[in-house]
Amino acid sequence: MKEKGKPPFLMRFREPVLIEDETAEFDQGASFDPDLNLWIDSNGTPLWRARYRRPPTRCYTKGRTIPAGYTASGKYKSSKYRPGKTDKRSGK
Repeated sequence: MKEKGKPPFLMRFREPVLIEDETAEFDQGASFDPDLNLWIDSNGTPLWRARYRRPPTRCYTKGRTIPAGYTASGKYKSSKYRPGKTDKRSGK
């Protein structure tokens, strides 16, 4: 039960956050390399932090069989095979 005159619990721990301009990194000689499909700075190092904290990696999730059984409404569902997937994740 909320007491009158008191702020909500999480509002008591709120602090101001300094917001930095991240576009300044691109303004200093950065260019897009279509061969690598990356932004590169004047030194030739890729700018990963433009979108990700770590370099993107590809992950493979193996396929599996969904078992047969009855649904909540009483219908019978046969087993099915779900194929594997490859997706792009950030630094897994």
